[in-house]
Amino acid sequence: MGEFVDSQHFVLEASHGQLAEGPIIRCLPRNYAQIYESLEAKILLHAPRHHEGKGYFGTAIVDGCEPDPDGRWLFITLRQIELFAQSVPTLDNGTPWEAAPLDATGKLAFSFYANGLRPIAKVRFDEIVASAGTARHLQLPGFAEQDRDS
Repeated sequence: MGEFVDSQHFVLEASHGQLAEGPIIRCLPRNYAQIYESLEAKILLHAPRHHEGKGYFGTAIVDGCEPDPDGRWLFITLRQIELFAQSVPTLDNGTPWEAAPLDATGKLAFSFYANGLRPIAKVRFDEIVASAGTARHLQLPGFAEQDRDS
């Protein structure tokens, strides 16, 4: 692929089930610098292969992040969640959308997708969003979106 991966475009590993509980996603903090760079950024939501709606299933804005008291997890708060009309598969004609490494057997390295938040090239980000079709705004029960200017 060879696309430039910048610090403005990210993918967050999440699931529909996590979002059903509210706009807070728990992830393993692998790179704190990337997490803080993602604040206020529009990100892609990606569901793991063993979850319903696997693949890229929406976008959101990162509103904040906070470590849990034990320091093992990081909680990322989202806003302006938009779900795609249909999920976009992780692979595009057998090739990963992201610059994912391959393991010794030539398959996608599972550890790459275990990274809860990871950068993605802008061109790939835009292609995934364009492939998704019309998005719809997600209204989470009990989590009314607030105007950031108030």
